[in-house]
Formats: sequence, C-alpha cells, structure tokens
Amino acid sequence: VTQLLAEPLLLAVATNADMMEHALTYLRIRILSQPAVVLFSVSQSGLMALKDSLAPLSAIATMCIVNCLGDWLMISHWHMGVAGVAWATVLAQYSAVAVLFASWAQRERLQNPFHAPRLPTLTQLRSLSADFGVLR
Repeated sequence: VTQLLAEPLLLAVATNADMMEHALTYLRIRILSQPAVVLFSVSQSGLMALKDSLAPLSAIATMCIVNCLGDWLMISHWHMGVAGVAWATVLAQYSAVAVLFASWAQRERLQNPFHAPRLPTLTQLRSLSADFGVLR
C-alpha cells in the first residue's frame, strides 16, 4: 500500500520536482524496513523494562556501524547513489533487530518458553498473592 502511496505522499509534502525521482527511490526502499523499526522499538522497550540497557546499546552501535560501512560501500565502491543509502539503512535496521533477538534468545525465559514453573516459584507466588487475598 505504501509503495502505491509513495508519490502522492511526496507530493503532499511539496517535494521538489527535481528531487522526486530520488525521493521515490529512497522512500520505496526504506519502507521495507518498517517491520524492523517496529520490532526494534518493541524489543528495545521490553529489554529496557527488564533493566537491560546493554543489549539496546549494542544494537544501536551495530546499527550505526553497519549503516556507515554500508553507505561507504554502496556509494563509494558500488556507485548505488540514493538507493545505496536506503539499502544500507534497511540492512542496518534489520541488523539491530538481529542483535536484540539474539539478546532475547540468551535470556533463560526464552530458551525454553514452555517450561513449567519450579515448585519454589509457585510457593513464592502463593505467599505473595495471599497478602492480596488471591490465593489462600
């Protein structure tokens, strides 16, 4: 849908006619990274909620490095122009998501997400919830 709406969107924001072709190229490639943007935001928020700031920091550092190297390769060596810049950014964003997913996979809860709680965990839960009248 966004691929079809790219030109009307650019016209709506008064894109210069001389830049329209480059802007369309960039937008049509960059829109492919939107799933990565959503996954990155959700994963980063989840890890930050778990007080893990190192994994998001690593992901952002990875994204910056991949983007810089990708820009350099795709513009200087492969002469891809605006499309190269867009593809480098897409690659960088998916790389950051991969780093965050790897971090999630290392966490004990996700190594075996279907395991049953251990007895001490259930006992602790019961003692905590008894204070609130949930389990007696």
